Amino acid sequence: MIIEHNGQPATPNRENPPLDADQPRALVTAAAWARLFDALPARDTAPKPPTPEPGPKAEDLLAPLVPLLPPGAVPSGQDGRDGAHLTVTYEGRTSMLSVSVTEPGGRGVKDNGRGVKDKEYAETEGSAGPLAVRERRPDGATVVTDVFGNGKTAVDPVLHRAAAVYYADGRAIEINEWNGENGYTFRPGNPALGLDQLKAVVTAPAWLR
Repeated sequence: MIIEHNGQPATPNRENPPLDADQPRALVTAAAWARLFDALPARDTAPKPPTPEPGPKAEDLLAPLVPLLPPGAVPSGQDGRDGAHLTVTYEGRTSMLSVSVTEPGGRGVKDNGRGVKDKEYAETEGSAGPLAVRERRPDGATVVTDVFGNGKTAVDPVLHRAAAVYYADGRAIEINEWNGENGYTFRPGNPALGLDQLKAVVTAPAWLR
């Protein structure tokens, strides 16, 4: 995989990147890579990747999200091709939201205890950036809000905001927000929704029905 940025993600510094669309394609498909693969030792018992459990469909996640937006927020586009993404305009600002939901799950072998493990990890200091705020609630849930820049530990400029709630049974709801119409043209500045509004969305009882 080759990824090309036209400058820093938040501050493009030229009209076009150094390589056009065809040149990276030629790089990754070049025959010279075969020598590297041929040099790798063969494995008779290569591990098979686990089959992922089917999760909620994008439209099923976006349907409850829209009514939870603050009054006056206008959703202008949905994208479910690679996750559940929603473009929202509120008070003249436009941002892209993405939502993910983890179903309840324990520590069993079948589900690998994903939800519980995610909660335990979210409660550790190293799981989020230096501006993360954790709130442990009386019902056993943990709410985490975070803001960061180009990378989890970057704080200047702030480009990304997130809010998540992790319940004791392994259920989790997470909302990520990028200040821009999509996740690759984000920029500094105030996004459509603030952290308090994102927190209100993820902790809404509607997700638990």
